[in-house]
Amino acid sequence: MAGGKPSDKPVDRQVIDRDQRREAPPSEGRRDPTGLATVSRKHVGGRPPRDPGLPIGRSLTRGYIAKQLGVHVSTVRRLEASGELHPQIGPGGIRYFTVNELLRVERRQFSAPEDRTTEVRLAAFKLFQQGVDWRDVAIRLHYDPYRVHRLWRLYIIDKKSRRDDGDDD
Repeated sequence: MAGGKPSDKPVDRQVIDRDQRREAPPSEGRRDPTGLATVSRKHVGGRPPRDPGLPIGRSLTRGYIAKQLGVHVSTVRRLEASGELHPQIGPGGIRYFTVNELLRVERRQFSAPEDRTTEVRLAAFKLFQQGVDWRDVAIRLHYDPYRVHRLWRLYIIDKKSRRDDGDDD
């Protein structure tokens, strides 16, 4: 942005002259010890920070849910379609969610991949012991074939080393 008054620039890009002393309105940020107004900077990189407090007792919209989960609104729609989110439909067809529902989905979102990975690996090794081909294991478990193949190779290597050591099952 070229030229213009500082007030024409976005708030996070305004530079305050050190000689210019002014009181900062509460919406602009806090004051530093020098008496100059400081403007809070936008979050840079990664997932945007969550609001410090959830609006308990208030219904949440799709947009708010998406922002809190760090996903797009279309993902929230998919969660509704799969039955993971249960909205209350308000006037005008607007869908509203409860805070408890947001927290439940958030917990599942961050804990599910680890739990699923462990379960799939254990199930894969069990099928390998039964003599099932790695391709069929990937199909049965609905898991990434590349990862199943890597697990199968680990299983074969371990099986050979046990046979060489005389620890055959």
